[in-house]
Amino acid sequence: MQTEPVEVLVVSFPGTQADERISAALHSVIGRRDVRLVDLAVVHREADGTATVLEADAVPAALGFTATPSAPDQPPSGRPEFDQPEPDQPITAEDVAGIVAGLQPGHSAAIMVVEHLWTRALHRLVAAAGGTVALHTHVHPDAVETAISGG
Repeated sequence: MQTEPVEVLVVSFPGTQADERISAALHSVIGRRDVRLVDLAVVHREADGTATVLEADAVPAALGFTATPSAPDQPPSGRPEFDQPEPDQPITAEDVAGIVAGLQPGHSAAIMVVEHLWTRALHRLVAAAGGTVALHTHVHPDAVETAISGG
């Protein structure tokens, strides 16, 4: 299977359950098949500093996702789905530990590995024209703001 650009996105929020607006935004981009959720974990840091980690199959209560396999070419269903993580999961224990270390007590974070499916058509058109996508990278919004403001 061809893989499109993959990105790690971490969204933090107070409490143990994401605000409905966060869930709705994630459901929207996944439901439109703009991205495919490849791996997902949710961590919560208690007031005493201890952490709870929810693996992908236990996340529905926190984010409202189902944990059933999906193929990127299938039409969207009522609730977004994500692929079951492979044995060599993209999110490692070290990744989770780093996120927990920076998480405020009483807050949670959703760690998502997403594949950018929206680029698939562009890649096909470029290839059909004899070209290649030479670079696809993301720039942090803070860096863009600094560049725009001349700072």
